[in-house]
Amino acid sequence: MGIARHIPNLTPGIIGAAAMCLLSGCPSNQGIPASGLAPDAGTWDSGIAFDSGTRSPDVAADTGLAPTPDSGALDAGPMDVGPLDAGPVDSGPLDSGPVAPVDAGPVDAGPVDTGPVDSGPVDTGPVDSGPVDAGPKDVGTPDAGPKDAGPKDSGGTPGLNKGFIGSACGADFDCSYSDAFCLKSIEGFPNGMCSKGCTKFCPDKTGMATTFCIAGSKVKINNPPGLCAMQCDFGASSTGCRPGYQCVALPRYNDPKTTKFVCIPGAGQGYKLGACHKKLQQLGVGFAPAINPKDHPKTHPNLTCDLQEPIWVAPVMHGVTFHPSKPSNTPKPMLVTCGLALALEKSAKYLEGQGISKVVHWGTYNCRVISGTSTLSEHGLANAIDFRGFVTGAGLYWTVLGDWEKGKSFPVTTAGKFLKDFTMKMFQQDVYNIILTPEFNKAHADHFHADLTPGAKFLN
Repeated sequence: MGIARHIPNLTPGIIGAAAMCLLSGCPSNQGIPASGLAPDAGTWDSGIAFDSGTRSPDVAADTGLAPTPDSGALDAGPMDVGPLDAGPVDSGPLDSGPVAPVDAGPVDAGPVDTGPVDSGPVDTGPVDSGPVDAGPKDVGTPDAGPKDAGPKDSGGTPGLNKGFIGSACGADFDCSYSDAFCLKSIEGFPNGMCSKGCTKFCPDKTGMATTFCIAGSKVKINNPPGLCAMQCDFGASSTGCRPGYQCVALPRYNDPKTTKFVCIPGAGQGYKLGACHKKLQQLGVGFAPAINPKDHPKTHPNLTCDLQEPIWVAPVMHGVTFHPSKPSNTPKPMLVTCGLALALEKSAKYLEGQGISKVVHWGTYNCRVISGTSTLSEHGLANAIDFRGFVTGAGLYWTVLGDWEKGKSFPVTTAGKFLKDFTMKMFQQDVYNIILTPEFNKAHADHFHADLTPGAKFLN
C-alpha cells in the first residue's frame, strides 16, 4: 500500500473507549533471517505442534491423578514514539552574523500530530500473547520474548516494534516494511500507528511483537477493510500496549472464530492483570492474555477443558528457547496457565545454568483425557508440558528417547547424568508436582511428562 493507500471512507477522530486487544512476537524463526518478514500462516493459533510421525498414540498418557492444563503462545508489545514537535516558529529578528551552513538532511514530510498528548505511563512490562483459537489448539505459544534492550525511540520507550506494525509513526515512510502505511493521529490513532492491509494474516518479524489481522471497521477505518495490528505485549508494557492504546480481544478478519488480544486506540485499562501475571512481569517473562477455549475432548464431549488464567507465554526465557517437536522448528508461544508459566520460568533458569540453549517439547495444552480413563489430563487444563530433549550451547542434542539410561540410579554418560539430574532437581525444588520418565511406562519412553496436579507429589 505505502503512500498510495486510499482511504476515501475513513472516519477521522480518536476512537473512544470501545475496544478489545492481543500477544508478542517470536524470538527466533527457523530458517528466517532476523531482519526478514515471516508470513503468519495461521499455524500459530490453529494447530498443535506435535511431531505427527514420531510420537506414540498415547504418548501424553498421564498418571491418572488429578488433571491440570497445557500451554499456548505469547506476543511482543509495541513501542511508544513521541509526537512531532509542532512548536511555533521563532519570529525574532534575523541574525546578522555569518549564515550557518544549511542542513542537507531530508525534510520530515510527516504531518504534525494534532491529537491530544498521551499522558499514560511509559511502557515497562513484558511481552503480550494472544488468546486461544476456537479451532484445534496450538502447542506452541504467543511470541513473548524478553524485554527489548535496543535503542529507545523518540518517545523514550523501548523500541521493540519501531518501524514495524503497531509502532508509532508520523508518515508512511516511518514504517519500514512492504506495503506499509501510517494511520495518523488525525485519523484517530495517537502518535500514529504503522499498519498494512490484510485479508486474514499479517507478517511477523523476529524480535517484534506478534501481529494480527482485524476488521478495519473495528477502529473506524473502511478502506482497506482488513488492517494489521499488534497483539498486546505485557513484556514490553505494563498495560500490554503503548500510551493511547488499550488491550482488547478482537476476532480475526475473515475468521471470526479466532480471537486475539490486540492494541487499538482507546482510553482505559483494558485487560486487567492478576497477581500471578504481575509476578511474571517482575521475572521478566513475556506473555499475552489468552481466551479460555472451554473445549470438550472428542471422546468425552460431556467434559470441559476449563483453563484457569490462560496465557500465551513467550518461548524465550533466560536465554533458553522452547521449540515444538524438534530443534529446527520455529519457537512459538505456548498456551499455558499462569501457574505453569511460572514453573517453566524456573525450569529455564535452571537449564541456563546447565549450559542448555534449547528445550524441545511435545506440547502443553491438548484438550483430552488421561489414556484409558474418563478423567481430564493435565494437558487438557494447560497445566502440563512434555519435555522431549535439550540442546546444549555447544550444539549437542540430548533426547529422552536416546540418552535416558533406563534402570540406572547413577547414569554414566554426560547426557544420562544431565537428564537424571534435571528430573530430580525439578521434583526436589517443587517446580512440578508430578514428573513421569521412561521408568514409568512405555508411553513415556520418549519424553518427561511434568504437571502441576494439585496436592500430588510423584516422580518415577
